[in-house]
Amino acid sequence: MGLLNPAAAPGRAVGHQSDGTMKRYARYRSSLAPFGRTVGALSVAIAVLSVLLHRFGLIEAWVMSASLAVAAGFGLTAAVIAFLALRRLWRFGGSGYLDAQLGAVLGLAGAAPVCVVAWVWIFEPPLTDVATDPSDPPVISQNPADLAVEDQAAQFFQDLILERARAVTGQLAGSPDGDAAAVQRALYEDIVPRRYRMPPARLHAAMRRAAEARGWVLTDELPPDLPDAETRAQYLARSPVLGIGADIGIRIRPDPVGALLDVRSVSRSPVPDFTGNADRIRSLLAEIDLVLIETYGDLARLAVLEDELEEMVEGSPSGAEPEEDAAPQIPTPAFKPYFETEDGLPEGEGDLPAPASSG
Repeated sequence: MGLLNPAAAPGRAVGHQSDGTMKRYARYRSSLAPFGRTVGALSVAIAVLSVLLHRFGLIEAWVMSASLAVAAGFGLTAAVIAFLALRRLWRFGGSGYLDAQLGAVLGLAGAAPVCVVAWVWIFEPPLTDVATDPSDPPVISQNPADLAVEDQAAQFFQDLILERARAVTGQLAGSPDGDAAAVQRALYEDIVPRRYRMPPARLHAAMRRAAEARGWVLTDELPPDLPDAETRAQYLARSPVLGIGADIGIRIRPDPVGALLDVRSVSRSPVPDFTGNADRIRSLLAEIDLVLIETYGDLARLAVLEDELEEMVEGSPSGAEPEEDAAPQIPTPAFKPYFETEDGLPEGEGDLPAPASSG
């Protein structure tokens, strides 16, 4: 065998035989590159299919999580194969660069969701439950069928994988200081109870309109039977991409200034909160403010901030709570939100009609 001819055409090795004739060597073709591309494409297909099936309610959340873990395994395998193929191509030349690059990209894309979840699980605060009053949060009722895990495979996945993941990530990130309530107060100082100068029934109606505007599904409700009675509601919210569910509990109680609103968001996923629960509470409070502004036109006379309440309490005799009749009156709307009868409030009570157009 002769030496390679540097002047030969790319991809063709040419050597001189003993008789002086030219001999062409076979061009190197990577067999790992197409294989890595196929495995990477399989990884992406599994990840996308599992997300779509869960988004349309065809599989449970734990099935999607297990499928994403399998997709991540295929993705990492494809990435390793692709990098090995690129290494051999760099050394020997030949064809297969495009397949190797596609395999690496597809493999990393298939493993990306699990990598992001692992990053969040390790470095984010271990909060899956956020409330405006973490010491006394609203009660969230759940269907016993949702709490019971009947499938043994689901039980195995939760006990073996999730519990071990919590233990490992807890050792890597370290346990947070204080309980969950203290951690939440330190992270989300703006998420506090809200007070409004109006009866709980009117605030409940505004809350219903705000939750419907967010696209949440009502799962449980204690509607107002009297203007000053406590009310509750529970909604199901889903993330826009993965469709991971979260239970939103809302409680409205009578307060010396009118009504006290508390909101709680609990993820149905064991992954620590990645601003999802906190953002849901903030979005609901902001939507309620918009509804009140559209209805009454003056939010400053309706909402009572914590610092304003402290000033009212400090200014009242003997530090007592402010009297209800001492609170500023709310502006009178252009409609009657509810009509009281002997049997309580009729059907459709508390519904805030759409505000009259300015035109």
